[in-house]
Amino acid sequence: MAKDTIIDAIDAGVGTIVVLTEHIPSHDVLEIFARIRGSNSRIIGPNTAGIVTPGEGFVGIMPGHNSNIFMPGSIA
Repeated sequence: MAKDTIIDAIDAGVGTIVVLTEHIPSHDVLEIFARIRGSNSRIIGPNTAGIVTPGEGFVGIMPGHNSNIFMPGSIA
């Protein structure tokens, strides 16, 4: 079901798609990447721990709210 959901997000014009799901079949991932080519979307994953913007927000399983682990800086 992950493939269909990701393709729906691409078709809807979602800018950044974060895919935490692991074990997506390789042929499904290839179809996803072929579909994303030529769109305005970008994909993080599959099988990612997520993304964090310290002090602003996070998506995924990382403890983005923990200032002892993630803090704003000059790089990101």
